Amino acid sequence: MTGNQRRARISFYGRTYLDVEVQVPLASLSAGKSKVDARVSAVHGGFACNAARAIAGRFAPDEVRVVTVTS
Repeated sequence: MTGNQRRARISFYGRTYLDVEVQVPLASLSAGKSKVDARVSAVHGGFACNAARAIAGRFAPDEVRVVTVTS
């Protein structure tokens, strides 16, 4: 290691992909509507990204390493 690089205390390895999150009011689903206006947002998904989000705040940023392949 050189300079101020430190070893990560925890590392996550995995494939990354985009998850699409859609918020739909439950009432519209129960009403049987086939079309509703909904907001769609994309977030990075996959084990490594989801695991890193789950431990956010438990480790300092330089203690976590995420290594992924995007597909």
